[in-house]
Amino acid sequence: MSILSLRGKNISERSLELNVLSEALEYIRKLLGKAYIVGYTARQEARHGLDVSINAPGIIIAAYQFKAPRSGRKYIYRFTIGDRCWVCSNPRLGSQRHPYREIIKILKKYKKYKLPDTCVNQHVLLYAAATVLENKVGTPIYYAFPLVRNYTELEKRMPGILDYTVLIRVRVMPIWTVLDCKPHHVEIVLPANNPHNITVKIRSRYKKLPKGKYALFSEVLKRPINIENLPRARQAIHLNPEELQQILKKELEGRTREEDLEPELIERVPLLAKAITMTSFSYQGTTIVSKRRESKH
Repeated sequence: MSILSLRGKNISERSLELNVLSEALEYIRKLLGKAYIVGYTARQEARHGLDVSINAPGIIIAAYQFKAPRSGRKYIYRFTIGDRCWVCSNPRLGSQRHPYREIIKILKKYKKYKLPDTCVNQHVLLYAAATVLENKVGTPIYYAFPLVRNYTELEKRMPGILDYTVLIRVRVMPIWTVLDCKPHHVEIVLPANNPHNITVKIRSRYKKLPKGKYALFSEVLKRPINIENLPRARQAIHLNPEELQQILKKELEGRTREEDLEPELIERVPLLAKAITMTSFSYQGTTIVSKRRESKH
C-alpha cells in the first residue's frame, strides 16, 4: 500500500502514540537531558491497561493509555473507554493462584450483587494501576486523547500535536465509569479549532468535566518538574492480595462518598475490589509485572 493512500484514512492509536510522544520526548530532553519511552508488552498491558511511560535515567515521569477517536464530525471528537473486557479475552489475566475463571466466579458469586464479565475491563484495571502507583510512588497515569481523526488532520497538527492532545488523569474520571461495568464515550469539543477553549463530556450521563480535571499535553509538560519528587526506577512494589484489596476498597469507597451514586453501584465495591485483586500485579523497576508466584496459606 502506498503511503500516499493514507491521506484521509482513519488514524491508528499507534500512529497517534508515536507522533505525540516524539514531540513530548523532544521537550523533556531539553529539561532533563536523557529521556526515553518504555513500551509495555501485550501481556503487561492486559494486566494494567497502560500503553507506555516516559522515563529518564532512574526516573519514571508519567504513564499513558492512548485513545484514537472512534467517531465525531467537524469540531467534535468522540473516544471510547472501558470497551475492552479483559476477563473475556485474556485467559492469562489472573494469577497462578487465581485463574481468570475464579475471577468470573467472584463477580457472579451472589445473585444480589451479580456483576457482568465486563466489570474487569481496561478502564477498571487502569484505575487500579493508577490508584497503586500514584499512592505508592507518585507516578501520574493519564488517558491521552489526541484530537486527530485521520492522516490528513495529522499533517496539519504536526508539529504542535501536543497542543491538540488532551490529558485526563485516570483517577479523576467519575467513579461511576468504574462501577457500572459499561463502555463510556468521552466527547471533546474543539470550537473554532481553538484547543484552549475545549470542553470535555462523558456522554453516558452527559457529565461535563470541570476545566481543572483535564489539560493539554503541552500545558502539563510546562509545569515545573521536581526531580526529587519523581518516582525512582529502583523502587519496587509487591503488594499481597489482602493489602491490594484494602487499598482498592478504600479508594472506591472514598470516591463513592464524593459522588451521588445509586445504591446498587455502591454495593458493588467489595466484590469488584476483590475481583481486581485477583488479577494480581506488582510494580518493579520501570514497569508493572504480574506476581507469578504466590505463597500458599
